[in-house]
Amino acid sequence: MRNNAMYAAWHDQMPSLAQAVLLWKQKPCLPSAQAPTASFHVTMVDITLNELANVSLLKIGYLGCSPLQPTLAISLDCLELYHQIHQRKPSFSVQGMVKVLCALHNFLHDQFAAAFDTYLAIVCEVKTLTDQSLGRDMPHWHMLHACPACNYKQPDEPPLYPA
Repeated sequence: MRNNAMYAAWHDQMPSLAQAVLLWKQKPCLPSAQAPTASFHVTMVDITLNELANVSLLKIGYLGCSPLQPTLAISLDCLELYHQIHQRKPSFSVQGMVKVLCALHNFLHDQFAAAFDTYLAIVCEVKTLTDQSLGRDMPHWHMLHACPACNYKQPDEPPLYPA
């Protein structure tokens, strides 16, 4: 039941989170070499009213581990690194990444897993927004824009090399 409330809270924030990630990707605030290495507590005061905590964090390259009042944030560079590693080596698990991070820092598996799940949802939302803006959200877009000659195979056709 508690997880359902958490997922509903993330889902409600998703459009704002996707926009914040797109802003961050457009112009990251801090290069990784200049990023702070210390851990500290920050209370943010701004004139922007009603901006969600994770939207503010995403604009500077971090994603909180909880949807409403995050107490721990993981850098988008770290989440993107794990995403790229996992795409190329699916057997590299969240546990493996957390062990590496625990050797460098001291934080928990559940928090990283929650942040990574949210990161993947944001990546999907960004892809959906991109497809919509490019007009690729029609029901049969892939069929309408596929190359028939490339997909046609003759019976007993020998494979082409290099292919």
